[in-house]
Amino acid sequence: MLPYRTTPDLLGGMRALLQDAQVVPSRPLWDNESGIGRRRPSDPVAASAGSLGDQIAPAAGS
Repeated sequence: MLPYRTTPDLLGGMRALLQDAQVVPSRPLWDNESGIGRRRPSDPVAASAGSLGDQIAPAAGS
């Protein structure tokens, strides 16, 4: 469970899940969460995804 829905908390939570799973999804989705970005990923989220070689895609209907 994440204490807040802020960008640092969401990125930290995603990082922890990825480390536990030891895999990186090729195209993670987001549901227009404000900590991730509205309409497009925020700069910190885009940078984090880029460092993993990912492209974050909006979920259908977002």
